Amino acid sequence: MASSSLEPLVFTDTKDTDGQYHELVNANPNYPIVIKSVLWLCVENFVQSQKFQGTPLATKIQKTYDTEQARNLEQNTAVLDFVRHDWHKVKDEVMLDGLRAKFTQHKDLKKLLLKTGNRQIIFKDSIPGSYWGKGSDGAGSNKLGQLLMRTRVELQGRRPQTYGSESENTSDFHESIMPDKPPKGAIYFHDDKYPFFEFSPYFPHEVRINGSKWPTVSHYYLGQRFAGSKLEGKIQECGSAGEAMKVAYSPENQDFVRTDWKDVKDPVMKTGLKAKFLQFPEAKHLLLSTGHKLLTHHCNDLYWGDGLDGEGQNMLGNFLMDIRKELQEKDSVVRPILQAMGASQTSNSSKDAQKTRQFAKLQRDVNTTIITTDRTNTYSCLSIYSDHPITLCHKRWPSVAHFYNAMKFEGTRLEEKIRGISTPEEVPYVAYHNKEGVQKGWAEKRDRIMSQALHAKFEQHPELTEVLIGTNRNKLVFHTE
Repeated sequence: MASSSLEPLVFTDTKDTDGQYHELVNANPNYPIVIKSVLWLCVENFVQSQKFQGTPLATKIQKTYDTEQARNLEQNTAVLDFVRHDWHKVKDEVMLDGLRAKFTQHKDLKKLLLKTGNRQIIFKDSIPGSYWGKGSDGAGSNKLGQLLMRTRVELQGRRPQTYGSESENTSDFHESIMPDKPPKGAIYFHDDKYPFFEFSPYFPHEVRINGSKWPTVSHYYLGQRFAGSKLEGKIQECGSAGEAMKVAYSPENQDFVRTDWKDVKDPVMKTGLKAKFLQFPEAKHLLLSTGHKLLTHHCNDLYWGDGLDGEGQNMLGNFLMDIRKELQEKDSVVRPILQAMGASQTSNSSKDAQKTRQFAKLQRDVNTTIITTDRTNTYSCLSIYSDHPITLCHKRWPSVAHFYNAMKFEGTRLEEKIRGISTPEEVPYVAYHNKEGVQKGWAEKRDRIMSQALHAKFEQHPELTEVLIGTNRNKLVFHTE
């Protein structure tokens, strides 16, 4: 069993990095790599160049022998429209290719990485809510740290033993030996060393439920075990899922577990998971991308997992498949709404291909700025679904989408019901299912309502006005998946 007492290895990309692990930084120019017979100054240059694959900018970054200059090229807002359209899907594998090259082509680095043993690796950067690091707020995904640990496992030539799944009977971390490949038609998930960690309740992504913020789904689940007591708040404030588990399963706290916990624990877990996939677009897209494959929580937990031998109930995997089905059904309902907004989608394969080509063409058009709901998109903040509350009609609305859709039912119970929905993406789904109640004359006033809401958004959020001005005279296109 992996020890939970090992101190994590934390490294940063700043000049004052302490200790011997500054070599792990991607932008370290002392470790060039060769991939497909091409020389790269460092992993950073390789990854950023691949971000613009097929454009002159990719070559320019590759031939820039200054990591700071290459980074400035990549971060220039004027080039964002040249980012390859599938970057959000392939960036992890691109990073992994770079790391594999770095640690196999430099023996001293390989030895250094192996020296870290089984310690958790954390990349601490200064970007709030960072994807590659933990971020200045500690809420980042630490994807670079995860991929470094995966590289380490490959170099060790072994299957990893990891911490992760909880048990109703113990606070210990569970051992999980992941196979190289799951059975055909199935997907295994469990920890941060393998793909699909986003499916785990321990994945570090904040969820908002009933007005409260929880660092992870696991925090929420464990907190509800002691709902209404001081322990609920203590768990909510824990810095990691591991710390939350220790509090929740400490022998001295078991007398405070709610009496109906066995009856409500399943709905509690499902509520937490639903919140994550509705509030975290990347995880939602990843879940939908699994199609109809069997999702298996592969660990030795006999309730939430498969018990490693297939004898477990795999309740977590079952819940995820239920949520996936709901999202698939919701997508089929929302699709006609998106069509009405000018984002035509269809299940016809030839039309899908045509749309993909049109989108690719838009991406290459320097006079077009694409707005999506994907939060990794620079201009997602301009979407009506972005989390930027507005005040209109003496009320506070969580987003433009909330106000616009609620006004369809002005003066009715549905107006307040829509205003109370926690996630903007869920709003059009509710409005569509109640379309019979839309007020008369809506078609004549809807443009004015939308304009009113957008004006309020940019007046009340000056930082968004700067982003909008930055698009200059570009054509703005709202694109949905």
